[in-house]
Amino acid sequence: ERRLGPHRNSVPDVLRLLKKGAQNLTKLRHPHILRVVDPLVESKTDLFFVTEPVLASLDNLLGNADGVQDPQQAIRNYKTSFLETQMAACALLEALRFLHQDARMMHLNL
Repeated sequence: ERRLGPHRNSVPDVLRLLKKGAQNLTKLRHPHILRVVDPLVESKTDLFFVTEPVLASLDNLLGNADGVQDPQQAIRNYKTSFLETQMAACALLEALRFLHQDARMMHLNL
């Protein structure tokens, strides 16, 4: 498949890739991969699907609350310990191992 880049893909190509990504995510079952609750729904103007609740991203917990509307004080002031950072890295690597070896997929947006 082609990779997304500036002015390289048409809107239909981007929509096709987004749909495929959402459909692939719906099929995956792993404790460290976001779970889809309701599959992709498409209207004339929107694409959407429902996932399990996400309270913060790793980026948010590492101190970047930019782009988050009304970040909770707990997220803004959260400091990760060395052990939590190691555990998060292990969880991320386990999810990537699952994608590459078991699901035969690659995550190209890290």
